Amino acid sequence: RWKTMNIVTSKSEIKLHFRGRSSDGSTFVDTWASKALYGESAGKPEPFKVVLGNGILLASLEKALVGMTEGEKKNVNLSAEEAHGRRRPDAIFPVDRKLFPEELQLQCGMPVTGKNAETGDMVPAVVLAFDDESVVLDHNHPLCEQALNFEIEIVEIEEVSAETTEEGGIDRNSQ
Repeated sequence: RWKTMNIVTSKSEIKLHFRGRSSDGSTFVDTWASKALYGESAGKPEPFKVVLGNGILLASLEKALVGMTEGEKKNVNLSAEEAHGRRRPDAIFPVDRKLFPEELQLQCGMPVTGKNAETGDMVPAVVLAFDDESVVLDHNHPLCEQALNFEIEIVEIEEVSAETTEEGGIDRNSQ
């Protein structure tokens, strides 16, 4: 009897370990260093669980995962363009200071989150400058302009369930 090999597809639900480093050498994510809090795996490194195709991971990283098998390890290098892109001047603009609580002690470099009035989505930004009237915010991704390196290990590949398909907006028939 033949055993089929589990291979990552563009719609797979996977558990993986990964470590991400930016071009300046700093680590910005490391699942090998995160520890599970509960259950049998408490205190052990906890893999990241994700359904591919739902926008959680960078599309270029997902593309690199396709074709990998359980237990496989790989290094993936992404250029700044493949990762979070170049700094966009149009993503830096002032907003009314009244949008922030009066008691908030603003500081340059401070991360803030606000709600997009049109979409309702939460939008992260960094305070670049401020005065009594306005706050200049940078909405560029903190890792824009940087090439990224990911060390990856596929821990488990699962079939995508019907519930996951509905929640994640994935069409199971388009595999």
